[in-house]
Amino acid sequence: MTPFPNAARMGGFDSDMPNEPFFAKLLSLGVSQLYISKEKLAAVEAWRAENDPKIHEPLPVRDFGNGRLTLTDGHTRAFAAYGAGETEILVAPDDDEIVTCERGQRLYRACIAWCDAASVYTVKDFDGRVLDAEDYQRLWNERCDRLHEEA
Repeated sequence: MTPFPNAARMGGFDSDMPNEPFFAKLLSLGVSQLYISKEKLAAVEAWRAENDPKIHEPLPVRDFGNGRLTLTDGHTRAFAAYGAGETEILVAPDDDEIVTCERGQRLYRACIAWCDAASVYTVKDFDGRVLDAEDYQRLWNERCDRLHEEA
């Protein structure tokens, strides 16, 4: 049970949203990227093997107007936790200016739309979407670079 059982259902960062980190159901969190880097996943899994995986910085989340908390970073850590059988993960509201500004909101909404179009809704949908460095660069990083240039 999470300390804030309604947090994953909250429609935004209003007064009911905790400002401090809280646990959320891993599969209740939306995602904002289409792929996972195989190399980065290997590094995260190696770190988890040598450390207590429950001790990590909270993953940043935000509601972009769809009534769902979405990861703004930490997708690889969340996918590794999912792969290890974890069902909850420590998260915190992402109030970083790059995320909250008008441009950031547009960029994240575009990424969420890409995910929706590809049926990538939660970290479990990254199964089969773990790419080697070359493909990750071409299919994800370059796509994001083009989006940033257009915005």
